[in-house]
Amino acid sequence: MENDLSQRIQALPAEKREQLAKLLKQKQSQAANQYDVVILGGGLAGGTLAQQLKRAQPEIKILVLEKRKHPVPEAAHKVGESSVEMGSHYLRNIVGAKEHLNTVQLPKSGLRFFFPAGDNTDITQRVELGCTSVLPVPTHQIDRGRFENMLHDENSAAGITVWDEASVQSVEFGAEQHTVTVLRHEAQLTVTGRWVVDASGRGNVLKRKLGLQKPSSHNVNAVWFRFDDVLNVADWSDDPEWQAAVPSAARRLSTTHLMGRGYWVWLIPLYPNSTSVGIVADAKLHPHGDMNRFDRAVAWLEKHEPQCAEAVKAKQDRLQDFCVLRHYAHDCQQVFSADRWALTGEAGVFVDPFYSPGSDFIGLSNTIVTTLILKELKCEPIAQDVDLYNRIYLDTFHSYIGTYEDKYPLMGNAQVMTSKVVWDFSIYWGVNALIFFHNKSQDLAFWTDMRHELSRFDKLNVRMQQFFRDWDLLLQEPGGSIANVPGLTDWSPTFVNYMKIPFLHELHVELNDGLDEAALKIRVSKNIDLLEMIADEMFQRALMTTPRAESLQAPTEANHEPAMNGAHTNGNGHTNGHAQPAAQSFASSRSRYDVKAELNRIWLETQTPIKELA
Repeated sequence: MENDLSQRIQALPAEKREQLAKLLKQKQSQAANQYDVVILGGGLAGGTLAQQLKRAQPEIKILVLEKRKHPVPEAAHKVGESSVEMGSHYLRNIVGAKEHLNTVQLPKSGLRFFFPAGDNTDITQRVELGCTSVLPVPTHQIDRGRFENMLHDENSAAGITVWDEASVQSVEFGAEQHTVTVLRHEAQLTVTGRWVVDASGRGNVLKRKLGLQKPSSHNVNAVWFRFDDVLNVADWSDDPEWQAAVPSAARRLSTTHLMGRGYWVWLIPLYPNSTSVGIVADAKLHPHGDMNRFDRAVAWLEKHEPQCAEAVKAKQDRLQDFCVLRHYAHDCQQVFSADRWALTGEAGVFVDPFYSPGSDFIGLSNTIVTTLILKELKCEPIAQDVDLYNRIYLDTFHSYIGTYEDKYPLMGNAQVMTSKVVWDFSIYWGVNALIFFHNKSQDLAFWTDMRHELSRFDKLNVRMQQFFRDWDLLLQEPGGSIANVPGLTDWSPTFVNYMKIPFLHELHVELNDGLDEAALKIRVSKNIDLLEMIADEMFQRALMTTPRAESLQAPTEANHEPAMNGAHTNGNGHTNGHAQPAAQSFASSRSRYDVKAELNRIWLETQTPIKELA
């Protein structure tokens, strides 16, 4: 048959043969430029999504369109270098970057906070909240350029088509295929994809096309710069007692936060010897114009963080870049669609760099996008799933915004902010990260089964965030200082190791417990019980140490009693009465007395008591 077809083609006139050859070439070209998924952007969000999809379904055909030329610069490439547990787990175990992170990126000694003391000219006089070593669940300080170059190479090696220097000109949606027009090397090219995913960051290709922009009321600005040198807060004093409290390497390898009213300054080490420095400030208290050039940023540091200013000036001949970003938080009306498009990473939403949640949100959104794409490619319906995923993801974003919005003034209040950091770590490790580590963030059946408990959790956190704000406002009133409470003196400079708080340490290490679904549901419920006890004890502490604290509203519901050990609460807060030993954990099995004693460890370390706490 093949010989017969060949003979028939040869028998055609030369002009007909030429037309047929062109048609065949055109068909081949169309097939070559037809993909299952076209990803707009090959940075952290787009590159990891491509890798996650390929690892989940090796035969999938993916095109990544990256505007920048590769390889990209190391060190001074993009901001977003600090990762925490969810993001690190995603990069290490889902994307498969464990070896890279372990060998050519820096390990991280947790988050470290220095609260203000006087004019901030002596680091030893500032309350320091941090830890003394790399944490048991690994996190990393990530040179974004180095990481994205690795992603580019790994994706290409895995059979993913990666075009750098590719500028997206247009996206047109179709019933079966979407069409993307690209300008690359001065040539205009057209490709098609069953799915189009926007990972273009603040380029917002699909968000602008579809009119999905939604402003955020969280108005905070940032400036940042990098040095080709080490800048270590541990070098700011040679006081032997202060040096002995924390190893120098632990202070350097932390994401350091220099805290003040309405602002924080980050210090992030990068492999091998670079440093990222950033100023993040509430626009109402620290106008962006005071820091939007390097000389202005140095002048601002001289006023608010003089020790940091001196360290920066000593390194300014090694300056690599200077960047600014105004009103960085942004919302979105929709991020996933049954019409086979999605937004991930900053192309969708961005919350705040405090607590380093950027790669967490990338992991969450990429995992949902992967779930939807793989299901739709199997011709399974996704419309109902899309609605639920949009609600879950955007509700998570709005919950995170509540952690930050109107909370920047608290950053100068060591008494309130120390408690808030402990609370925020507890909800993160006890619920949010725990669910993600157990691969349930995209499990709609799990979310449905746990909706009452997770609603209890969300309401509790909303009340606690308001409580911290109200507590701070009381302390700012005339006579509101703790020094005006009989029997208590003001804060004394000290180091507080949050990993020495037993329930926090246990919530952290239990992320890797590998529970089955039934045990995980019980663990989450019991951790919410623990959070209610923590909230109660923090409220009692505020009542005792704050003048006129009777105006504060209790964050826990008066009619809810946390479940006892071994009993599982249902959505109404009642126990089911039978023990669940499979889900028993050290963190969630403690009594109210245990919680009070463990929280007192923080307060007694950071404050000089004259009388025993009631």
